[in-house]
Amino acid sequence: MPTCPKCNSTNLRRSHTRGLRERLLKPLGWRAFRCREKTCRWRGLLKMESPSLKLWEYLKSKKVMLLALATALCVIGVFTGILLYLIH
Repeated sequence: MPTCPKCNSTNLRRSHTRGLRERLLKPLGWRAFRCREKTCRWRGLLKMESPSLKLWEYLKSKKVMLLALATALCVIGVFTGILLYLIH
């Protein structure tokens, strides 16, 4: 059972992932938790002993593919904009 690094309580619950960093760390076994103690309320990532998702299954998921596609399109757009600026 994971414990809170701030207050050492075992009264933790899983938290939704936020942002790109947490999504990228998830297949490596890191999970978001939140402390339920009213005086603490810590939220962060804890390394789990065994990841629940295999890396390959995660990489094949639709969300990751869409994120990779969107990132590639943004990079292409930026480079195209830079090239057009330099040409003119």
